[in-house]
Amino acid sequence: MRNFVFGLLGLMFLLSCSDDKAGDGLEKIDERDNLTIKDDPLVSSFVGNGVQWGGYDILQAWTGSPTLSEANWELLLKRVEFMRPPLVRIMMGPGWNYLVNGQFNPSKSEAVLFPILDFCQAHNITVMLGEWGHSGGNSIDQQWLGQAADFLKYLLDVRGYTCIKYYNMVNEPNGDWSSINGNYALWQDLQEQFYDEVIARGLDDRVGMIGPDVAVWGTGLLNWVANAYLNLDDIMWAYDIHTYPSEVEVRDGSYQELLQAYRNAASPTKPMIMGEVGFKYLPGQHWDRKINAESMPTLMPRMIAICLYMTLFMELTWRMPSSRTCLQAMPELLFGDWMMLSTI
Repeated sequence: MRNFVFGLLGLMFLLSCSDDKAGDGLEKIDERDNLTIKDDPLVSSFVGNGVQWGGYDILQAWTGSPTLSEANWELLLKRVEFMRPPLVRIMMGPGWNYLVNGQFNPSKSEAVLFPILDFCQAHNITVMLGEWGHSGGNSIDQQWLGQAADFLKYLLDVRGYTCIKYYNMVNEPNGDWSSINGNYALWQDLQEQFYDEVIARGLDDRVGMIGPDVAVWGTGLLNWVANAYLNLDDIMWAYDIHTYPSEVEVRDGSYQELLQAYRNAASPTKPMIMGEVGFKYLPGQHWDRKINAESMPTLMPRMIAICLYMTLFMELTWRMPSSRTCLQAMPELLFGDWMMLSTI
């Protein structure tokens, strides 16, 4: 930022020293375009940009190895350290992380999750941990629910991770791709029952829930946030949504209006986090299905600025692929994934 300011001042100096005659025929600059630099922050509650970190739990299927190579771990952690994310979102699954042949076995996470959490712990990075989905279909599998809570207790009390602050129970529950399948009542019941398990294990002073984690494309899901605030605010430490606007929506102001509506529906005294963010493709719009390298440098900062103004804590990326081998296995990476280990 300091280099940017100095560069800007240098540009202004050069312009001021230019020949007055050279500008005689130029149209007068609109003063509304002037850049004003102030010392007072516009928004003081914006914490920064984070990442969703994970996906390596299925490396065995991608590469034949249960974990990254030593060189890849070194490169990955070096790059994340350079990014200095204040918060990361890590999503889990019982088969990935704590169940082996149906039996509780947290050592399942030694290959991937523990090294990531070790890094977060060492670098004071807050973690939003959670489950991709729930077990039980239209009900709640009580055995799995207890195992999920047992794993959280293991992470906090045995592994000693104090970096885990938020728990996100089920990704995007509003979608038909979710285990919740849009059933708000089931989702709310799940939050309450899981947190009862958290309380029973004496963890409630260290971890709180976050939600509703809905993926929104309009104001039709405001009731999810409003009802979470009305019914679950005592266990919600923060609120979050996911957004994938189009290029047009980011540019024309409608994206800002959308975020304002959801910010207003949540608790005004608790953080609201953008759990996932990216861009979507709409047929007929000036936008490639993959992130356009020319548009990204202007669109992403604009999106960050909008989230900052809405006092939303923001996460930029939702996937960080592990290696070129993984990229070859998943060639159609959309929504601006950052290739943390790619040499492309």
